[in-house]
Amino acid sequence: MIRKILFGIFLYQSTSLGVVVDRPIIPWTLKQTELHSSLNVAIDTNLQLIKPTWDQILMRIYMSPKDQTVEKVALFFPENNLKNVGPRIFKIALKGAEAKLMQKVVEKIVLDPETKRYTAEVSKDVLPLIDSNKVLAYFATRHYQLAILPPKSEASATAIYNLIQQTDGYLSTKKRLALKEMVKEGKSINVDQNLLPDFAKRNVGQFNIVKGPNCFHAALSFQGEKFSKLPFVNAKREEGYDAAMINHDELWTALQNAFYEVNPGKSELKYGDILVFSELDKHREDAPFDFRRIKHASTYLFNGYMFSKGSKSANSPYIIRPLTEEWKYWERDSTLLGVKVFRRAFKNVRDIPLVVQELF
Repeated sequence: MIRKILFGIFLYQSTSLGVVVDRPIIPWTLKQTELHSSLNVAIDTNLQLIKPTWDQILMRIYMSPKDQTVEKVALFFPENNLKNVGPRIFKIALKGAEAKLMQKVVEKIVLDPETKRYTAEVSKDVLPLIDSNKVLAYFATRHYQLAILPPKSEASATAIYNLIQQTDGYLSTKKRLALKEMVKEGKSINVDQNLLPDFAKRNVGQFNIVKGPNCFHAALSFQGEKFSKLPFVNAKREEGYDAAMINHDELWTALQNAFYEVNPGKSELKYGDILVFSELDKHREDAPFDFRRIKHASTYLFNGYMFSKGSKSANSPYIIRPLTEEWKYWERDSTLLGVKVFRRAFKNVRDIPLVVQELF
């Protein structure tokens, strides 16, 4: 038994370090056009600008000095210089209060050591100078609300039924039967309300107030809220962040223990697939996977749309957006962007892998 556990420790540590044993090497996907959807159905798309609530902004302003897990409200200067302070001020100031707010904000500008960007905190002393509607608009984010249209032919109905079948493992049998009834009755299917598992359904289009819940947590929680809380998935607690924070090595360990890698050149994307975006060395496109260079993870739905959270920041909501937008955003921030695809092994892997179960 001791020998078995020691072997288990070696295997567990090896996979968490990104060492893949006895698996074929699958090349990095370097172009978004190399990823193809297994299904396309007729949809109606409603592009929305979602915003935090004013209560959430106030909670962040008043609670952040007392609770370090609550994120401060701050203005960001993405150009990494102070030339655009004025335009930022005008975006949130009450009419006539621009000069006073400018003076207050300039006093608060600091260089964030983590993001390497200039920020200026919006604290309670400037509340009389800011316009609440402008502040909410400042943090607005694009979200694609999708509706699957009623089928107009047997072929289109079959495509929708195939999509519903792909949700097996994510939606209960009862929910999938209800979706099939909606198709038979010629009803539209609202993706936010009807086609997402519990975690994603509850959070899509929503902001929170804490630092920590990030893209890795969103991708793993899509697979199941209990899954993202397992000891081998969320093993560490980072000081100053909410408990939901998932690190690079924790994501990689979860992928190695409960998923298998998909070759996009041979298998099309399916509902629930996790796409992992990574920074590659521009001189080594064949470089082995290094979990420390992972930049983002998001979950594939259908028709080229993803469910994701942009970052660990409270300014980043849970949204649905096209893979094209995800790719452009992370490509812009990378010297060379590479993507790998992972699929949950529902039928072959238990919730807690044997090796981890023995260790705990």
